[in-house]
Amino acid sequence: AGILRHWAPDGRLLEREYLSDIEDVWTFSRDASLLVSGTNEIALWDTANTTELGRAPAESWVTSFAFSPDGKLLASGHDDGRITLWALPSLKPAGEVEGHDDAISALTFSADGLQLTSAGDDHLIRVWDIRSKNRVREWRGNSDRVPSLAWHPSGSFLVSAGWDTAARVWEPGTDDPSMLLNAHSDQVNTVAFTPDGKLLACADSDFIIHVWEDPRRAKQTFVLNGHTDEIRALAFNANGTRLASAGADRVVHIWDM
Repeated sequence: AGILRHWAPDGRLLEREYLSDIEDVWTFSRDASLLVSGTNEIALWDTANTTELGRAPAESWVTSFAFSPDGKLLASGHDDGRITLWALPSLKPAGEVEGHDDAISALTFSADGLQLTSAGDDHLIRVWDIRSKNRVREWRGNSDRVPSLAWHPSGSFLVSAGWDTAARVWEPGTDDPSMLLNAHSDQVNTVAFTPDGKLLACADSDFIIHVWEDPRRAKQTFVLNGHTDEIRALAFNANGTRLASAGADRVVHIWDM
């Protein structure tokens, strides 16, 4: 079994919720009012009081989630390559996207919520129109797994994390990455932008967080050291002044930017 812990901003433990199974895929909505978890079913949580709002069965194992910016739609990626859309907060199916030939490794919505970007274990990145469910773009060039994706808040470019030593910057309308952020170790595990897009954080397999001021020009601001094992999650607060990081060392670090 697992435990869902609810923390105050100052690090105080507020409460624990004991889970019946280990749910290893978790994602917050943009305003952090909702939290979703997944295994072979999907659970939706209200973060204010740590109550479960509902569950829905998934036809195959969940590997990734993304909330739409307005919080009205959830996308779930699965180990058979399917992408399912869910209406919120009802968790009723709202359609499917063609997906990939292999498991979905990452999902992210565009800032306007009209497009969904997916990465698969086929090492491809695809962009989908939410209304038509049609594929509108495909990017190739990764030689290994892509575990994380993040659009710049302006929608002007996408950053992908890769297990082939680099994070890549992708521009709409171009086929190849415009920049390789290759100051990292062997694997880049997760990426996150501040809400205003002024900073990009990338965590790699050396347990280091690289912070980039201008990823389009590979301008790095600083690095953050403190973890002793793989970093699996990054999240900025609403004004971008704090960064939370967590990983396999079972410690949550809060960094002053």
